[in-house]
Amino acid sequence: MGSGIGLERLSRAKRGFTTRRVPAADMHEVVDVAAPPQPGDLVFARVERLGFRAVLERPDGREARLYRGDEIVVCYGNHQAPANFEAVVPDNMGPCDLVDTGGIAAKALSWHQDVNAPTSITPLGVIRDPSGRRLNIGSYAAPARPLERSVPVVAVVGASAGSGSTTVAAALIRGLCAHGERAAGMKVTGAGSGRDLWELTDAGASVVFDVVDAGFPSTYETDVGDIVQSAQSLVAHAARARCSAVVMELSGGLTQSETAEVLRAEALRAMVDGVIFACTNAIEASAGSAWLREAEYRVLALSGRISRSPLAMRAAEAGTGLACYPAGDLQRDEVAGSLLVGRSEGAPPVQ
Repeated sequence: MGSGIGLERLSRAKRGFTTRRVPAADMHEVVDVAAPPQPGDLVFARVERLGFRAVLERPDGREARLYRGDEIVVCYGNHQAPANFEAVVPDNMGPCDLVDTGGIAAKALSWHQDVNAPTSITPLGVIRDPSGRRLNIGSYAAPARPLERSVPVVAVVGASAGSGSTTVAAALIRGLCAHGERAAGMKVTGAGSGRDLWELTDAGASVVFDVVDAGFPSTYETDVGDIVQSAQSLVAHAARARCSAVVMELSGGLTQSETAEVLRAEALRAMVDGVIFACTNAIEASAGSAWLREAEYRVLALSGRISRSPLAMRAAEAGTGLACYPAGDLQRDEVAGSLLVGRSEGAPPVQ
C-alpha cells in the first residue's frame, strides 16, 4: 500500500551516509508495510525530537544539521558503541531512534550516562524501487570476489573503542605511501561512517572501503562468517585495483565480542600478515598482545593513545618486547616499510 509520499519528497529528504551506495533513481516510492524491518532496509522517517548529536552525515561526508520535522532517508541496523548507544533493529515499523550519525535507525536499549537520549524518529514507510523491490543496502554491496592474488595485509586492532585505531591506520597508510606503496585502507567491523573513510583517504589511500561497501549498516549482531567473507572480498577488490598493501582496521576493539570472534576466524588469520595493537596503557598492551599471540597473530608493534605518554610507552615496551610507535613515527617511510615486512625476518621481534 502506498503512503502518498512521492518522488519530490523523497528527493528533498536528507540522506544518511549508510545509504550512499543506493542510486537515487532506485528510490521510487515509500510504502507502508506490516512486515518487521531487516538490517539494511531503507526507511523514510520524520525527526520528532532532537537528541545526542543532532546531525546526519550525508553520503558526501558533510554533517547536515537536523531539525524537528525533517524528513530523512536512513537504514535499519543494529548498533553497539560503549561511548554512546546500544540498539537493535525493532520488530515493527513504530517510532524508534537515530542511533548513529551515519544514518542508522534502531531501538535504543541503553546509552552512556554522559550522553543525552538519541534523536527520536517516526518511520513513515520503507522505500521500494520501480519494480516493487524493498530496498536494502545489502543489495548494493561491492560484488563478492575471491582472493586470487596475495597482497600484504596489516590489521590494526584496538583494545577498545577510543584506543586510536583509526588514527593508527591513517598514519600507517601515510607511511606506506611515503615508502612507495599503493595502499588500500578498509574498515571491516563497526558502523558505517564517512569520518573514518575520509581520514584514510586524506592519508593517501588509493582505495578505501568500509562496512557499507560490504552491505552492512553495522557489523553488530552480524554473522561472523559473513563479516570474514566480506573482508576477504574487499581485500580481493584492493588486489584487483593493483594495491601493494592493505591496512585493515577492525573497529570496536578486543573488548567487544564481535571483534574478538572475527579475529578468531581461521580465514581472517590466514589473510593477515601482522597486527598493530592500539591501546591506552601498559596493562592493555600486555593483555592485548598476549591475546593476539595466543590467537596465532604476529604482533608487529604497539601504538594508539598510549603513545602520547613516553613513560607509558616505555612500560609497554618493557612488558611486551614490542616497539611502541607514535602516529608521527608510523608516517615515516622506513618505519612503515619495516612493518609491512610482516612474517619475514625483517619485522619487529615477537617475544
